[in-house]
Amino acid sequence: MDSSVLATKFVGQVRNILSPGSSLPDGRINKVWKLQVRIPFLHSGLTDEQLPYYALLKPIHRGASAGIGEYKFPRVNSKVVVEFDGNDQRSGYVIGELQDASNLPPADFYDGSGNLLYYGSIDEFGNKTKTSLTDGSIVQDTAKNYTINIPSGSTFTINCGNSTIVMTDSKIHITSPEIIADASSDVKVNTPTATFSQAVKADSITTTTSMNVAGEEMKNHTHTYSPGGNPPAQTGTPN
Repeated sequence: MDSSVLATKFVGQVRNILSPGSSLPDGRINKVWKLQVRIPFLHSGLTDEQLPYYALLKPIHRGASAGIGEYKFPRVNSKVVVEFDGNDQRSGYVIGELQDASNLPPADFYDGSGNLLYYGSIDEFGNKTKTSLTDGSIVQDTAKNYTINIPSGSTFTINCGNSTIVMTDSKIHITSPEIIADASSDVKVNTPTATFSQAVKADSITTTTSMNVAGEEMKNHTHTYSPGGNPPAQTGTPN
């Protein structure tokens, strides 16, 4: 094994992150992501402010350019691997992040025996994306709100077997062999007109304004229907 290669790679801990556009200590404007990394036996006599800056290498992604690509970075205190430019300890590159016992995935990524169940990602806010190693299922856990923004004029479609939800600027179309709405309180539909092209089944219907059923106007009453398609029987009292 080539010992000269091993001698240029070291594990260190991130102490500071410098973004593009930030000012360097000498007044120059930084152009790339750089990390100040403490390598234990090399930097024992330096303060964090005196540590050298190492450029961050990132994987190549298709079409990566300004505003395009993946933006994932080590955090302060992360353990990273630094490779020096030649033997110059002041010039180097962060080529990867080290996974060890100090930064293992969350407990819910494992089963009770310590076997890994998912791979994925989690950020500092607790948002998780997990892919099951058993069947490939994807689970997303959000720490707070979850928003999907789609530009006007577009269509958002969800397909699941024989069920489909299609959303546009002006319409939400739900297609399924059966649609069930279970609510512990009320189901409210606020619309000028509700149209049903097929039969509507209900134990009772309470009208707070008016409704027309089988040619009869119902207004401010509770109406109960009996099987057989008979005209509705009014059982309530006008409000």
